[in-house]
Amino acid sequence: MIEKLINNSIMVFFFGALVGYFLNKIFDFVLLKFQEIPFNNAKKKKKKFEQTMQDPKFIKFQTEVLMSFYGQDFFTYVFGNKYPVYCIGGNVNYPFKELCIEKFSKENNIQFQKNKYYKKYKKVIEANIKRPKMQGFMLDRFLLDVEGKIVGMKTWVGTYDENVYTSHILEYELYEEYLKCKIKPETSCLKNLTLRNEIHNNLEIEEVLVSGCNRAALLGVQLLIVFKSKIDGRYQVLTIKRSEDVAAKPGFYQFVPSGGFEVFENSDEHSEHELRENYNILWAIYREYMEELVLGKENDYEYGQGGETIAKIEKEKMILQIKEYIENKTAHFEFLGSVVDLCGLRNELSFVLRIDDVSFGDLTFKSNNESIKINRFFIDEIQNSLDVEKINPSSAALWYLFTQNHLYKEII
Repeated sequence: MIEKLINNSIMVFFFGALVGYFLNKIFDFVLLKFQEIPFNNAKKKKKKFEQTMQDPKFIKFQTEVLMSFYGQDFFTYVFGNKYPVYCIGGNVNYPFKELCIEKFSKENNIQFQKNKYYKKYKKVIEANIKRPKMQGFMLDRFLLDVEGKIVGMKTWVGTYDENVYTSHILEYELYEEYLKCKIKPETSCLKNLTLRNEIHNNLEIEEVLVSGCNRAALLGVQLLIVFKSKIDGRYQVLTIKRSEDVAAKPGFYQFVPSGGFEVFENSDEHSEHELRENYNILWAIYREYMEELVLGKENDYEYGQGGETIAKIEKEKMILQIKEYIENKTAHFEFLGSVVDLCGLRNELSFVLRIDDVSFGDLTFKSNNESIKINRFFIDEIQNSLDVEKINPSSAALWYLFTQNHLYKEII
């Protein structure tokens, strides 16, 4: 009898333990799934946003809204298409030191946490932002000559997240309006663009586009590399299709290299000396060149002490080769001006480097995380080689400026 009770007790114990084990597993599974709900929702919203950005319907909607807001005179017509981007000519010679002759300021920071779409946009975009506190040079205003061409600029030092949540966010505002208009087509979008209207603040459109008023507009740099190939002496250019996990224009085509005019040091706080050392357009272009075309990776030029970044770039074989081309007059480096994407209201300083030495075409280029591969196209085939609806507007405007320049006309 006692032995039977013991056996029953053991069976009950093991049965209870087994049931408890499975209940714990079920509880842990349910808890995990419950905890994943916010993450999955954010992931779905991010994916929906990125897919919408590439949807021809959204691109058409965005173009029409911006055309209504700015008018066709501020659009660029190229590749048989119209792009919401405005071009400003430039008048500064290589090595472009005059662009940064005015001292930058550090007292212009923008508060953005209270803006209408900040929390929503942050959930969508923050996974793509590697260093939100990285400092960079924001446009205060361009200095123009009597012909309206850029001869210099005034800037201030801000952070990447200030730029994202006061300039990039304008695209998200259009996205939100697009979703509303699909439900209520009668919605008047222009009056609902609160963030954009606050930036313009009844100013003349051109005044907003040649300045960084009421926002943190991180300056960008972009370079069109045009080089002579050994194939019939025809000229080629380098392009990429942007990755899906980048903060701006995922899935769009563009010329390379390009990037923000940022301070590439190891920390996010910098001395006056470090800021001054990095305030050099030519070295910013060369840094992007090395990271996007040669090294195949970013962050290779992040150091803790001012001057080390530039010192390393100066010694790079590829940079020395370009300087030699220029000195031998087998390459020509020119400042074309600036282009303003009307969507995000950011200026990108635009340059062209035409290399006539055919040895350049023998180089092998490595793409970084911003793209899958680097493509080469003959300049007379560009329009038929790319989806013109998905060319980054800034790249389209860069091409337009190039076609107006003597470096283009000499080889066509």
